[in-house]
Amino acid sequence: MRRLLPLLLSVVLLPAVWGQSACEAYEDTKIGYVNYRQVRNRAPQIPLIKQKLAKEFSEQRKKIIASRNAIAELINSHSNGIARGDQSQEALDKLQKTIDEKQIELNQLQQRTQNEYNLRRSEESKKLQTLIVDTVAKIAKEEKLVYVQNETAVVYVNSCIDISPKVLRYLSEQNID
Repeated sequence: MRRLLPLLLSVVLLPAVWGQSACEAYEDTKIGYVNYRQVRNRAPQIPLIKQKLAKEFSEQRKKIIASRNAIAELINSHSNGIARGDQSQEALDKLQKTIDEKQIELNQLQQRTQNEYNLRRSEESKKLQTLIVDTVAKIAKEEKLVYVQNETAVVYVNSCIDISPKVLRYLSEQNID
């Protein structure tokens, strides 16, 4: 806001000093607006990123599922052993210890996988953010815009200056890598 205030004051006050209205003095000034959240959420690269990450983490996901199934079988075996009463307390205790160890291993695997996934998702998100910013800059240069604003500091936006659809159109032609 501190950077925006001098710009706004110059747009309003300087022309008055020169005897012109702000509109007359700056009628050739082109300002653009981009709804970054909309562009970010609708970017055609999002499904590709999700597919890429799903493929990248498919082996870990399979390991987690297999581990869960193995633990479920051990728990079932333990419960059946108790219900039938045909296993010694020592065997049941040993089986419970195995279940506990497998559960700890599963929790560690899930945590490790989640951390790795979050890191990769963040990396891909940064690539997409860079692509979006570069695309906005490209459009701004093509349209000869002097200023492009996003939604975080806008009180009103006339749809005629919204370049979000154009950004999305350009993004549909771009690859993230």
